[in-house]
Amino acid sequence: MERYLIDTNIFIRHLRGYKPAADFLLKVNNVNPSVSYVTIAELIEGCKSKSHLKDVKKLKSSYFIDYGSPLINELAIDIFGEFKLTKGISFIDSILAATSLENSYVLITENTKHFEFIPHVKILTPDYS
Repeated sequence: MERYLIDTNIFIRHLRGYKPAADFLLKVNNVNPSVSYVTIAELIEGCKSKSHLKDVKKLKSSYFIDYGSPLINELAIDIFGEFKLTKGISFIDSILAATSLENSYVLITENTKHFEFIPHVKILTPDYS
């Protein structure tokens, strides 16, 4: 059975009221997906009100949060060092890729171009139909 890690962009669309994203999250919740701590941090960073922050805290309590490990951190640094200059990868995306690789997660993201060049990262783009 495959395990999943959900990228920030899926939650952003859900929190902005995009019903197909909410429906997709309901579907994948049946397989207990994980969320990286950096995704939660990005969502908090984007909060503009206490109401938004409350929504993020509710999401946080609904998912297993992967807080990483020394191996994930080391792999993230390696990925960042390898692809920062050639592909423009962000450090946060490096952490997501490393988390995905180290835990054999399939990364659910709309931003496939951020990850497709990283060997062995499995990507799933949401089907909003």
